[in-house]
Amino acid sequence: EETGRRIALSLLLISALWGYALLTGMTPSVVRSALMLTIVQIGYMCRRNAVSMNTLATAALILLLFRPRDLFSVGFQLSFAAVAAILLLVPLMQSYLPRRVSRREWINSTWRYVVTGLIVVSIAAWLGTMPLTTYYFGYVSNYFLLTNLIVLPLASVAVTGGFLCLLLGTVPVLGSVVCRLTEGVIWLMNTATGWIESLPGSQTALHIS
Repeated sequence: EETGRRIALSLLLISALWGYALLTGMTPSVVRSALMLTIVQIGYMCRRNAVSMNTLATAALILLLFRPRDLFSVGFQLSFAAVAAILLLVPLMQSYLPRRVSRREWINSTWRYVVTGLIVVSIAAWLGTMPLTTYYFGYVSNYFLLTNLIVLPLASVAVTGGFLCLLLGTVPVLGSVVCRLTEGVIWLMNTATGWIESLPGSQTALHIS
């Protein structure tokens, strides 16, 4: 029974992933994400450690079999570099952090979410992509951590709101409210990003030949 529930849930998630990919026009970034998460779910069904470098390498291999030129795509390189850095560096960085900082559970939950989640993952992704962004764009972002602390939670809310808009968009009043709130979150996210970018010293020019 447990195995059947596990397989049914994974198949449902895989269907939702590729349904979302179709709705967004099968853009390369969405296809990469959907493929990686599909492999993760297949590993989950087989009771394997799905979140690993093997998963990432398999996704890259499958994509390059169908679209070899993606190897020279900036988006392809950045996305796989970010995920690889997260997989390799986050466990190492977390090993140096205390697991508990207080006897109060809500403080520990906040610590795990903000420090060991948002901050550690953001630093790992930045370290993984910084050489590429410097090479291609000629600058280093100095406020990447501040940006991620604001944008990542808002982006999660925006994605959830987008799904709810698809499901409830035709429902009178409720659908309109959900979509308006989602638009507000997206506006806030874009405004916050623009504000951080306008801060003095937000970027440092650095060119790699």
